[in-house]
Amino acid sequence: MAARKLRPYFQAYTIKVLTDQPLRQVLHRPDTSGKLVKWAVELSEFDIQYLPRQAIKAQVLADFVVECTIHQQSIESEVAQTPIAENATTTGERTEAETKPGRTEDISVPAEQNPSSKEPLWEVYVAGSSNKVGYGAGLILTGLDNFVLDYALRFGFRASNNEAEYEALIAGINLVVQTSAQRLKAYCDSQLVANQIQEVYEARDECMIKYLSKVRQLASKFKNFEVIRIPRTKNAKADVLSKLAASGYTTLMSICMEFLKKSSIEN
Repeated sequence: MAARKLRPYFQAYTIKVLTDQPLRQVLHRPDTSGKLVKWAVELSEFDIQYLPRQAIKAQVLADFVVECTIHQQSIESEVAQTPIAENATTTGERTEAETKPGRTEDISVPAEQNPSSKEPLWEVYVAGSSNKVGYGAGLILTGLDNFVLDYALRFGFRASNNEAEYEALIAGINLVVQTSAQRLKAYCDSQLVANQIQEVYEARDECMIKYLSKVRQLASKFKNFEVIRIPRTKNAKADVLSKLAASGYTTLMSICMEFLKKSSIEN
């Protein structure tokens, strides 16, 4: 499809295909037949080089840590350079301008300010998938400087849709915890998960109680944590990632994928 849609580029340039699959051997086997023969003939007119694709997970995580660390240092430097005179005066202290009679202008600074409002806000979209093929979860993490991370999880254990949703949420929270962020807003399309965390629904199932306890334990590490339920149409990308993770097709995509041997609530 790429060769057909981008034919002018394929004809004008040498195309380097990065893949972890033996495409060259498959297309040039002597016993190739059917559609593979058609594709091999069609692609033979182009100058295509097949190169091994290196592992990208470590590089993505390294970039993730570097971007967050730089931003955190810049925040600390800004705080350190803030003049002391700009800080709020302590209770009972008044400047000369405040005590002059007849002055109506209020130049006092509130004694209490909300520092969390200046903290960077991280957002994560999560979705879980449970079907006959397998079990998985997907999440989209957005943060500082338009940073976006696509993350997929494939489970080595059986999980219901709600359990998969909780696993996705826990994985997203754990990623943000590593950045030392203080504000997190999570979006999910599961009515049960969102309402249980918001205490609209009561968790009665033993497994749901454990998952809810795990989420609250992780949420306590933030100054501001919120879970919002959104329609599935607004969570399409995370939903697709979860289905791909459940089917195992994410090995063909340039996204981070993790394999969980056991659930997050197991000891």
